[in-house]
Amino acid sequence: MKEITYVEGIPQVEWTEQEVIKITHIEKLQFAVIGTLSYEWTDLEELRRIIPQQCDLKGDCQIGLLGSKHILIRLTKQEDYVNMISKGAFYI
Repeated sequence: MKEITYVEGIPQVEWTEQEVIKITHIEKLQFAVIGTLSYEWTDLEELRRIIPQQCDLKGDCQIGLLGSKHILIRLTKQEDYVNMISKGAFYI
């Protein structure tokens, strides 16, 4: 457990760069993208079908909801990651 400190009443946890790198690899977040949806989307299976086609992904991806308007996309290929973050927006 990490020690929690408070800065102006806001809880804060400090991580070293090595800890962040280790967690990123364990959680497979090195090629992760967080997407924001303009409207709430409830059909996760539809997103899982549409996004790889729309974004022209070459490798596998895992897509999950972070909230009603945010999604986490975990990509397996660096090429797909670079393609996604280099575009301004994808419209689905």
